[in-house]
Amino acid sequence: MPSHKTLKDRMQGSVYTLIHCDGALQSLEDALEGMSEREKQKSRIKIITQINRLIDGHRMSEDNFVDEGKLPNGKTFKAIRKIPIRGYCWLSKRFNKTFFMSHYIMKKKQKLANSDVDRVGNNWKNIEE
Repeated sequence: MPSHKTLKDRMQGSVYTLIHCDGALQSLEDALEGMSEREKQKSRIKIITQINRLIDGHRMSEDNFVDEGKLPNGKTFKAIRKIPIRGYCWLSKRFNKTFFMSHYIMKKKQKLANSDVDRVGNNWKNIEE
């Protein structure tokens, strides 16, 4: 089982692949803005750990991997959630066993922002249609 310690544009696990959409990795850095270096590192490790669990096919906790919103086709996209960071992703129908990570945000409230739904939807359209 591969050990991934950093986030990359493309991450291959034993079951799934995760591909970061254009700007997704930068959105994580933007979301971490304002945190101390120690907090940033802890948040990155938490997100990396969850992504590795996902791509290696491990069962994901409902607290850490939740249905978040609707894609343009009516299906649901997910959030990898490690407070205070969320990463929005979907399992592709076009590319076998591939998750696409749209972007990351610093989540300060429970309600899903329309701008996040739109951003995921636009990324989905660029890849799936």
